[in-house]
Amino acid sequence: MSKVTGSKFYQYHGIFSEINELRASLCLQRAWRLCRYDPNYIMCDRVITRSIHSINEDYDFNVTIDDTHYEIHRLKQKQKKFRAEVKQTREFLNRK
Repeated sequence: MSKVTGSKFYQYHGIFSEINELRASLCLQRAWRLCRYDPNYIMCDRVITRSIHSINEDYDFNVTIDDTHYEIHRLKQKQKKFRAEVKQTREFLNRK
């Protein structure tokens, strides 16, 4: 049980019970895994580029990332995803 549940304010609202803490931690873990390992998220891109730069520094490799092509590719992915979402929204609105 957390130390926070001992205060009257939090007991009154019932926000920080053990069950809610567990649910919140599981929700955060799922969101972290999603943004960490899904290439559609910027966080995944940052982690990958940092690891490539650290490997280059540690082992003196000359692997380079062309940022211009990389960002253009990322922009095209975002545009494609946005178009798909707009299409789904239009289909949903036309059904009504």
